[in-house]
Amino acid sequence: MTVEEAKRRWKGPVVPVLTIFQDDLSLDLEGLRGNIRYVLDAGARVGNTVLLVCGAGGDFPVLTTDERKQVAQTVAEEAQGRVPIIVGAEHTSTLTVVELARHAIEIGADAIQVCPPYYYTPSHEDIFNHFKVISDSVDIGIVVYNTWWTAPDIGLEGLERLASLEHLIGVKWSSPVPSQYMMGYDRFAERLAIIDNGVQHVYSHMQGGVAWISHVSNFWPQHDWRILELMEAGRYQEAQEKINEFNAAFRAFRAEMEAQTGGEGHAIKKIMELVGLAGGPSRPPTRYVPMSEQQRTTLSRLLKERIMTEQ
Repeated sequence: MTVEEAKRRWKGPVVPVLTIFQDDLSLDLEGLRGNIRYVLDAGARVGNTVLLVCGAGGDFPVLTTDERKQVAQTVAEEAQGRVPIIVGAEHTSTLTVVELARHAIEIGADAIQVCPPYYYTPSHEDIFNHFKVISDSVDIGIVVYNTWWTAPDIGLEGLERLASLEHLIGVKWSSPVPSQYMMGYDRFAERLAIIDNGVQHVYSHMQGGVAWISHVSNFWPQHDWRILELMEAGRYQEAQEKINEFNAAFRAFRAEMEAQTGGEGHAIKKIMELVGLAGGPSRPPTRYVPMSEQQRTTLSRLLKERIMTEQ
């Protein structure tokens, strides 16, 4: 896949697909299928949605390599090419990333998402070599994930080097430095498909970004589709107002839940359950933390006021 193809296909919310587990913590692939059908039936298609499988929201660190393949295969089977799929292939082992990338090719994914290796702190040369080995080994698009909170910040110069690799087509972009975040668009918006991960959807779109990370679209994709529609029409102030009316309360709820236990997907699973989708537990070390009655009441009211009135 070329950068130009990615820019045509990747628009709007990139949905971090939740990996669903049974109560005994085995994979619940039927629950996963049901959640994917929900988004598809709501109107997800090429040009308004991208599915990100086995990312952090999909609990990839607690899945075996075979389980990651099962989850990606299940999503691809359910999607049947109706929406683009990016497979999270992050791993401390470059060779395991290559293995996951080859499977992503088999299931017809658009690209893989890859972050710098972690645990052993990599040098910048290590990071470049990690991506070079992957790019030289597989014929699939690669999206760089700048995980500066778990590994060294790739930075603008590091991204410049990575952009020279044959299969590098995109970047999931955020930065610990605001000026660097903005300069990233100046330097790479024409050369790469930029997916915003800095919670700056409007700014990103104005500067040439193509899509943004949205957990909300797991349970309310219409929200992000309306934002995309407004931004494509150049109605940026209205788009920002649309973001503000729900996302601030959603982020506050996530912050409350994530202060009680680690992980990323468990907070969103609580909301999924409230709207009748598959949620359930996450695997240890993340604990299952039930919502308080106050949280449940507040969230139920918020969902009723926002989501149910627009479906």
